[in-house]
Amino acid sequence: MTEQEFKDYLKSIHSFINVAKGAINKESKEVQDFISFYTKLTGKKVGEGSCKDCILDAYFELSTKTPNQLKILLMEKSYSLKKNKVVGFGGSHYTKDNMTDAVAFEMVRSNRSNAAHFENPEQLLKDFDGQNKEKVEWTITIPAEKKEEPVTAPAPDAKIEVKITEKKKQGRPAKK
Repeated sequence: MTEQEFKDYLKSIHSFINVAKGAINKESKEVQDFISFYTKLTGKKVGEGSCKDCILDAYFELSTKTPNQLKILLMEKSYSLKKNKVVGFGGSHYTKDNMTDAVAFEMVRSNRSNAAHFENPEQLLKDFDGQNKEKVEWTITIPAEKKEEPVTAPAPDAKIEVKITEKKKQGRPAKK
């Protein structure tokens, strides 16, 4: 789903969710579709029991996402963190909402035990190993032989002048 399709979908269900006095008809097809859409997208359940505003809150949560958050949210993900798991990696904190497959591979590349943070660690390790086997390329570069230039010594009758200079003592300037 593209960002524009996502925004169009939210506009199409606005009238079913944002109703007077929170009297959302949970039995309507549009609201049921939204509940399943929200659950699939975020992993959170809404609309259960006698909640009054949870569906409306979920709608506003999705409608206030920034473009970058939407991009990450709508991205196809093969690996997701365990429920309510927050993992610090590479100077950032990741949750189920902002985890991407690329970050998952980076976590496993740095330490294979990081796979334990995910719901499907075996699949992540298998895919990571498969990806790395395909990308391994051996390149051997043999440096070209360097020709040594002959070192020439100064002529025996050449005058070599060596100048010795004294280094001044450095320190704090004297008080006047």
